[in-house]
Amino acid sequence: DVVFTQYPQTLQVNLNGVATDPDDPDENIVYSLLSNSNPNALTATLNGKILTLTRRNADQATVNLSLRATSDGQYVDFNVRVIINAVTLPLSGTYTINRNAAANPDYTSFGAAVSALSAGISGEVVFEVAPGTYQEFVTLGSINGTNTSRRVTFRGMGADNQQVVLTSNAGYTDNSTLTLDGTDYVTFENMTLSTTSDNKAVVVTLRGGLSDDRFEEVRFVGCYSDATNTDNDKNLVYRVSGGWMDTDNAFVSCEFINGFIGLYYQGTDMSQYNDGLLVQNCTFSNQCSKSIYATFTDHVTLSGNTIDNRNDTHTDYNAIDMFRCRFGCLIENNVMTVTHPEKYATVVKLRPCTGTATEPVIVRNNIVNYQGAASGWCYSLDNDDSDYIYFAHNTGKCSGTGASGNLMVQKEWSNLYVYNNLFVNETEGYVFRFNNESAGRYCDYNRVSFTGDFVGIYAGTECASLSDWNAASGFDANSATCSPRFNGENDFHLTSPEGLTVAHPLDYVTTDFEGELRPVAPCAGADEYNQIYAVAETEAFGNLTVYPNPSQGWVTISVDDASGFAYQLFDFTGKALMEGTAQSQSLTLDLGGLSKGVYFISVITPTRRLTQKVIVR
Repeated sequence: DVVFTQYPQTLQVNLNGVATDPDDPDENIVYSLLSNSNPNALTATLNGKILTLTRRNADQATVNLSLRATSDGQYVDFNVRVIINAVTLPLSGTYTINRNAAANPDYTSFGAAVSALSAGISGEVVFEVAPGTYQEFVTLGSINGTNTSRRVTFRGMGADNQQVVLTSNAGYTDNSTLTLDGTDYVTFENMTLSTTSDNKAVVVTLRGGLSDDRFEEVRFVGCYSDATNTDNDKNLVYRVSGGWMDTDNAFVSCEFINGFIGLYYQGTDMSQYNDGLLVQNCTFSNQCSKSIYATFTDHVTLSGNTIDNRNDTHTDYNAIDMFRCRFGCLIENNVMTVTHPEKYATVVKLRPCTGTATEPVIVRNNIVNYQGAASGWCYSLDNDDSDYIYFAHNTGKCSGTGASGNLMVQKEWSNLYVYNNLFVNETEGYVFRFNNESAGRYCDYNRVSFTGDFVGIYAGTECASLSDWNAASGFDANSATCSPRFNGENDFHLTSPEGLTVAHPLDYVTTDFEGELRPVAPCAGADEYNQIYAVAETEAFGNLTVYPNPSQGWVTISVDDASGFAYQLFDFTGKALMEGTAQSQSLTLDLGGLSKGVYFISVITPTRRLTQKVIVR
């Protein structure tokens, strides 16, 4: 009888006395291994009379070993049957996952590691996943023993999040590459989760009630890029509606690429809300319908995300769509570029979001660059029952051949505060559109630039100027027109504060979209003026290149037409962090010790100064 209690595990069996020779001493008997019926479950080796057995992945298996005993030219063959009925103990510590069994990993698949978790955990567990492509469907359920201090982490060990790939051909209904079903306190890090199917292909399904699960530096990659099928079978991450509640789940520094909806985080209904969702510093590209869609969830935080959408195949695309979300929601510091030359789009849609005096909903420091031909909106505040919404220091720019608008407020929103925003409209559309008269709304200290005939429409009355707008609505008595100067066509850093400062500091917006402190008289919009951008505007890059950009650490500075140069590295506040000289046309710098964010590299040659932005991720 052989009992294995852990994995991997090696046991030794002494064969002395199994065979006997009546004519010669038994110590002269030589044992040899002839065959192993199941080497994937058990490896067997012989060293003298010691049979060494090593359990592989199997928890239950039967293995037949054929052995031979030889003495004085005679031999006898016999069989040894090993029954593996593993006693699985709770996991604790660090384990390895590697497709290459020759590397002697703890597990050769995600599925095998998940099976081991069925016994629960007794301490923090980390699965270190070797680079490679793992083709499998993985379903992870409730794990006994997890809590805030005892998590389960699947960590990709590649140099970046493209080295470890978990993928599947999710070609049938209700299936996905990864499913979390009632799973708490689990983290996935530094890997790609994808699907190779364009038919009913969800990458990640969330269901059963989840608490404190995290995805960090994970790529979610789908195959969906058109609107031929508008159901939810092709979302990248899909939280299925049901009679359960999720709390405090997070997506941090992730990438969402291709999909009908990038992140669909769905609550149940108005009788039961999720509580807590964090989406921070993520990037979204090429979603067809929506990038972020949150419903029936309290305390949603969407912060520092970059959304770049040029997929014009579906009418009414939304970069952010918040439906019936409440209490302390925060939408801040997101940068959204949406190019829809034909189809209608609303970039940020709240329908509605409801706060309280102590837990308001705050929308601040966001940038929307909407380029389209069809009518669309940068920001839309829709539906009734909204209360205590602070909409401040946002930037919205509309361009293209259509009649797009910057801010639309539909129906009756109470305790709505619209302050210190910067709106640029280069179409024939409206800057402001308030469809209804309603009490308890405040709109002022904004800065606007428009090329159309009307700055806004209030309850059906078109207003050609800000004074007309103020007379019709009572809003924007202290607002003004402006001519903002940006750092580039798609770079909304200000190169001059002229005409943009407002004497209305807000205690709930003390920094700009990159964390720069705002002064007593702040600039309208998402960016606070910093003189370093004026340098970037007035001095062309010339032959200066900085690559890779964005960078995860190392960058190379190259100036083609100089034999040497001095350099300085600044943060977004203008503080010098690094400086030095180069004696040739190029130099490599290690920025790995810097926090993630935006920095500036200035190069000084004998004849000029060149400045370029670099992003560290």
